[in-house]
Amino acid sequence: EWEDDKLFKYIGLQANANQWSKISNICPTNVLKRHLIEFKNNFDWGVLTNRFENDYILQNPILFPWNFDILLHSENIGIEDVKMLLTNQYLRDISEFNVIEETENSTLNETNKIRYIEWDWDVIMPLLDDDFIFSHINDIKFDLSNLTKRLEANNYKYIANYPDRY
Repeated sequence: EWEDDKLFKYIGLQANANQWSKISNICPTNVLKRHLIEFKNNFDWGVLTNRFENDYILQNPILFPWNFDILLHSENIGIEDVKMLLTNQYLRDISEFNVIEETENSTLNETNKIRYIEWDWDVIMPLLDDDFIFSHINDIKFDLSNLTKRLEANNYKYIANYPDRY
């Protein structure tokens, strides 16, 4: 019975990697949510990223090691969702290989500090409008190479000012 938290914990403490993969695949997500923190290092996060609703992932983008490549290829991810991920300061820090300082009130841990997100710009850039890119060009390390294909001549200055991004 998945709803029995004591049984789940007992199984979780005994399970090997193959069993965790099966747990990640078949256990109801409402049950998994109760155990994500305790067994964070055991779950198959690619499977969980596919199974969990986008809203839950977007509300908890840092707390758990979601697979953002899988999320970005999800058919029900919206442009606003992508923008929300890109503008999340903690995700930006992780994607830029910065060490995030832990504060007394921080929910970050050592795993988050060494985690690195490499955004799939070939997928992301065609989704973003030029206004969003230009308004965040100083904040987000966009790969501008695909932007040059659609850029109007009066905006070439953006490419010239960021030669390291294409």
